Amino acid sequence: MFFAYLFNIIRKHGVTFLAGFLPAGTNVVIAPLIIVIEIISTIAKFISLGVRLFANMFAGHLLLKVFYTIAFYIASSVTLFLGLAEIFVILFLLAITVMELMIAALQAFVMLLLIILYLRESEDFISAH
Repeated sequence: MFFAYLFNIIRKHGVTFLAGFLPAGTNVVIAPLIIVIEIISTIAKFISLGVRLFANMFAGHLLLKVFYTIAFYIASSVTLFLGLAEIFVILFLLAITVMELMIAALQAFVMLLLIILYLRESEDFISAH
């Protein structure tokens, strides 16, 4: 996504896209520092997007593993007379799995929305800075 963002900026603005890293009216003395900060902030957007997606996926899988392990221990300790408890465990696992799928769909939507916003920002890169 980062390279698509850069490609879109270069396609739209050419070499003048470098002017987008220096806000208008910046003092010449602090211009190098501002340019470095702007480049880091541009790269950080995509790093944070990747870390956010990874962390949410990891947390969801970890949550499923923990609940599946607990449910396995509950189901393995249940005797034949407590078959009703096994049904509740299965329903609980199904509910957790459905919740995880809904969270995954929400995360996909949020990531797609952020990608669209970043690409739209690349269209107006120079005027936005």
